[in-house]
Amino acid sequence: MVGFDISDNAIESARLLSKKVDVECDFIQTDIYDISDDYNNRFDIVYISTGSLMWFPDISKFFKVINRILKVNGYVLIYEIHPFLLLLDEDNHDNPYELRYPYFRKEPLVFNDGLDYIGKVKNESALPSYNFDPTLSQIINGLIQNKMSIDQFEEYDHDISSLFGHLENDEIQIPKSFFLCGEKVSD
Repeated sequence: MVGFDISDNAIESARLLSKKVDVECDFIQTDIYDISDDYNNRFDIVYISTGSLMWFPDISKFFKVINRILKVNGYVLIYEIHPFLLLLDEDNHDNPYELRYPYFRKEPLVFNDGLDYIGKVKNESALPSYNFDPTLSQIINGLIQNKMSIDQFEEYDHDISSLFGHLENDEIQIPKSFFLCGEKVSD
């Protein structure tokens, strides 16, 4: 197993967790777009974890990398925050279903709060962070454009982001997460 992340803190956290649960895994600190050609056609499964897709300004280019590192008939598994949930403001508990962000955006969301997404520590001198929240069609078309078929797609009403716990067990059920299984069908 190999884990890739651009964040040194995320890599360190993953190494500690791997050691704690006694699972052997290599962790590589890299921009995903820059994964070495040494990993071409190497993996049977690529798992994309929660909150990952929002970091990529070019989702099709991201899936091109995934296609490159997967073996033919390899699978990409995505368990992710539903794009619909990302229209809401996680801090709005008075009107939690009031839409804050547009679904179709040409520009990224810019956050200047300096919050480390792993350590949850504020750094006042941190640079801005940018979210490129993709739509479902961008995700699906990114896979299709990169020679991957979609074998399964499910939507769920549970929040895997841990940001919207106040919506759990509510009468209004909206899609909060999804699972997608794609397969690399050719090189």
